[in-house]
Formats: sequence, C-alpha cells, structure tokens
Amino acid sequence: CGDGHSVDRFDNNRDDSIDKGLVWWEDEQRISSWSDDKTVGVWDVASGQRLATLRHDSSVNGAVWSQDEQRILSWSDDKTVGVWDVASGQRLATLRHDSTVDGAVRRPDPQRILAWISDSAVGVWDVASGQRLATLRHNSRVDWAAHSKGHTADLA
Repeated sequence: CGDGHSVDRFDNNRDDSIDKGLVWWEDEQRISSWSDDKTVGVWDVASGQRLATLRHDSSVNGAVWSQDEQRILSWSDDKTVGVWDVASGQRLATLRHDSTVDGAVRRPDPQRILAWISDSAVGVWDVASGQRLATLRHNSRVDWAAHSKGHTADLA
C-alpha cells in the first residue's frame, strides 16, 4: 500500500472471503473484494476493517463501483448482476440472466448496464426497471464488452 503497510492485512489466511479479486476505489482509501464465499467486501485500507458485506447466492465473479463510488455492481454464478448501495449495503436491483454472469460494466448513463454471460450473449439492461433492453448473441464465448468513446455504441 502507499502508506508503507503491507496488504497482508487482507490475506486469505486471516479472512477466507478474499480469494478471487480485489480492486482499489478511486479514493484509494477503500478496496472492494469478491469471493467464492458468495460475498463482495468493502474494506478500509488504513485499518483493514470490513466496512460492508454484500451477499449473492453463489460465488461472485467480479465487482466494480460507480463513478460516484456510491454503488457497486457485482456479478455471480447465481446468474445475477447486483446493483448495491454501499452506504446501506442494500441491493437496489437484481438483473437475472439465463446462465452464469462472466462480467459487467456500467455505461456512462448509470441506468444502463452491459453484462456478458456464459451462453455467448451480452445483455443491455435498464437498472431502474430491471428490464433487459437488448440481447446481443455471439457464436462463441464473450470475454468482455465495452462502450464506444462517444457512448453511442456497445462492443462485445
């Protein structure tokens, strides 16, 4: 860490819940983690304390935060994308898919999400309504998706 302390305070030997991935928040004061124990954790870097635990029904495959750092987007083997309020720990939306969710990104419009799933499809979702707006089918597995610089098109 930038403060000269080791990141071992988040070591798997002390907390089983960090075993798939970690990502820094923009403020560099917090870290988000995701795990096979079905959780997303929000951690204070200085103290090593867990600030929030967000729960899925199966292994969590990844997590990102919103631009304003008030929400977390997470995806899981439970075939859902969760949209979470960090302060309260409440799930604001659950976007259900037909198979395991391998990744997700927020569009610049925070009400739209792209999620790619293991059945070779990408879904475009409206967060407020929980409705899938479009499904983009592919001939093979989708490994990522992105938005164009002008935010007028999606790539998968």
